[in-house]
Amino acid sequence: MTVEDFQIGATTLQEYLEANKIEVSDQADRFRSLWESKSPNLFLIDTEFAGDLLLEICVMKADGEVIVDTIVNHQTQIQTCCDRVDYDMRSSITKVYGTDRDQYTPGMTMELIAEALVDGGFGPESVLAEWSSGRCDYWKIFNLLNHVGLEHLMPPRANSWQFLLDWSKVVKKSRSALDCRLSVLYLALQPGDTWLPRHAHRAGPDTLMLLRMIQLYFDYVTNLRQKTQARITDFFQGRGTSDSSTILEDLGEID
Repeated sequence: MTVEDFQIGATTLQEYLEANKIEVSDQADRFRSLWESKSPNLFLIDTEFAGDLLLEICVMKADGEVIVDTIVNHQTQIQTCCDRVDYDMRSSITKVYGTDRDQYTPGMTMELIAEALVDGGFGPESVLAEWSSGRCDYWKIFNLLNHVGLEHLMPPRANSWQFLLDWSKVVKKSRSALDCRLSVLYLALQPGDTWLPRHAHRAGPDTLMLLRMIQLYFDYVTNLRQKTQARITDFFQGRGTSDSSTILEDLGEID
């Protein structure tokens, strides 16, 4: 994606949103009351992983309360984690755990993470919102609970809110050429906030972007038509081509 392509796509999406009221999707409408009431049963989730190896997890309530945001401690050396995955996935491990492979993994163990989830009210009635079209975060949490013998606490798949699908429909209707990576759409709609996109592909920042994207979605659904913090073209012109390219290069590293 070039800077010019991003500018055109972001401007197209912004102009569509400012001129039209979003028609709420069936999925979003189903979970809308939980969001608007900031129900304690609604959890926003994100995980980072390399193959089957869980690296990070963040679980947040709809009101922004963080239940858990941690690196996963596998109680083994970083080198052992690297040995468990394909070679091309090892950079993801060292990005999270560090490059000294003789060190042991830091963070919370799976047992402590599960305990934090239980203490935060996580259970079979919970609804899990994630930026995914394949429930990958849902399944990573299921595997974590299964590992510690608490799989009975996992809510059914029907309680999985794949929020990416809701924004994908909006982008398609706008005829914007933007792809639907979380960091790309977030920067397109919130061009004044580059910190979160620059730190994307980490569980905490991604979950916070998810929370803000849900809020933006329902703002437009209710016809508030809040203008973005700055026109994307003005934002890039003010920062210059070199900085604009750097931001897009950062986003280009995100799966």
